[in-house]
Amino acid sequence: MKKTKEQIEAEIIGYLDETATHPGDGSQSGCGLRHGIACALGTSRKGSDVPRVTPVDFHHDGLTLWILADPGGKLGNIRSNRNVSVAVYSPMDHAQDNRSIQLFGKATLVTLRYQEEEFMNSIKRMGLLDAITRGVQGNIYGTTGNTDFDEALQKQLLNVTLIKIQPETIIHLIIRPGQAMEKLVWERSG
Repeated sequence: MKKTKEQIEAEIIGYLDETATHPGDGSQSGCGLRHGIACALGTSRKGSDVPRVTPVDFHHDGLTLWILADPGGKLGNIRSNRNVSVAVYSPMDHAQDNRSIQLFGKATLVTLRYQEEEFMNSIKRMGLLDAITRGVQGNIYGTTGNTDFDEALQKQLLNVTLIKIQPETIIHLIIRPGQAMEKLVWERSG
């Protein structure tokens, strides 16, 4: 039986719910987040034939993916070429269902400096503000002892970039032991 676009979307969102990074419950050490499973972000510069794949944590809001990014090559690539690909997957185990997502979409960089409201709403919703605050309190960012906490937190927030990925196509593969592989394809309308 062929699934509707709405059923495919619900299946994909369910998988993202299971596999994304989530705010912690206070019992997690370090940054306090409950980290998700394996995720890789693929980027490349416009006109380049050299892709860059980076392992990342991800969050989601429906089908939109969010990635917290430190400065690096992936940000330069996205500034040059907004087309990205993301893979979300778990290790293959032939004794159980194996699911994965391959997403193709457009990335936008969201920062405190240029999109303050969207940035702050997003990092609060994802639990990232608490994680960054814990990092500043624990001095994992290397702030000096004479720096005011609020100043150190503001400085760290200004160094953070969120990558917002809006999907164009999502392929969700489900491999069940002893059954045919199920390939669900979601595409943005219009």
